[in-house]
Amino acid sequence: MLLSTHNESSKHLTRPKQEISGLKKRLLLALLVVSCLLNAAGITFFVLFLNSESHNKSLKRNFKRQLTDLEIVRAEANQANSSAILSRRMFISQFDGAPDSFAVAPPFLLMPTRAVTLVVYLHGQNSTYFEPFETGKGKCLAETVIGRNNTILVSCNYRPPASWGTDAAISDITQNVREMCQEYPVTRIAIMGTSMGGSIAPTYAAIAPPDIKEKIVGVVSVEGAGNLANLFNQTTMQSVKNAMTTSFGGTPETQAQAYAARSFLTHISELPKGVKFAIVSAGKDKVVPRPLQREMEDALEKANIQTKLIDLDIHHEAPPMDIYNQALDYVLEPGQ
Repeated sequence: MLLSTHNESSKHLTRPKQEISGLKKRLLLALLVVSCLLNAAGITFFVLFLNSESHNKSLKRNFKRQLTDLEIVRAEANQANSSAILSRRMFISQFDGAPDSFAVAPPFLLMPTRAVTLVVYLHGQNSTYFEPFETGKGKCLAETVIGRNNTILVSCNYRPPASWGTDAAISDITQNVREMCQEYPVTRIAIMGTSMGGSIAPTYAAIAPPDIKEKIVGVVSVEGAGNLANLFNQTTMQSVKNAMTTSFGGTPETQAQAYAARSFLTHISELPKGVKFAIVSAGKDKVVPRPLQREMEDALEKANIQTKLIDLDIHHEAPPMDIYNQALDYVLEPGQ
């Protein structure tokens, strides 16, 4: 009788244990299901986040392209005759596959088999390759340049609005110039730039690939600087400092080597033999102050490179078209 009571008691104790064990299993299963659902939701949200980020980047790229297109429309509206003197060329950068454009003036040559002079123009900060088609009163700069005998102007975009001569920008310039040299019998090249372009043009003349460098006979630097660290420290324009900080990855104090690598004075010994320089300096310029052009002139004279300094009593602005002509006359005239 006692044994029977004991067995009954054992059965009653076992059932709660089994029920508790089953409850634990169900609870663990429920937690596992919830965990899986949360993980699935997390993965879904993560994928949606990545898609959203990709979409945002795409929107930003499209927005930038639209801004560029608006600039093009504005330029074409301001220069009613531009379409008659320029050809817009599309290209895919060999550096990173980015699509871009450059301009060529005139669209074609009457005598394309004769020796051609190619003037390569580099625009200023926050501008585009339309700059020489907008600059100037009456005749624009592009018309002034191509008014010369069998002369072509190629205006490079080189990563606007402010590349300050990055590797990608230099690669794009080279690609654009080579395209023109393959299309026409280019026998000599002049590199011309204003402001940021006036700083990068001399550098490019020194570091260009041999096939291009051997044809470079002159450089026109308008309101440029040969030492970019000095430009950063002397300019009063905060937007220039900001753009240079972005382009170089920091200030001259933190990125001294990067500033030096893109500065013309670092590469002055690499200039092609017989090259001539015309430097245009603005006496009232506070963006790229006059001492920076004097510094460039002194370094060129010490290197025994023929140099002409044209000093103007103006602010940081495009000089009169006859100044560009005067500078081109000097650098394209055969050396003495």
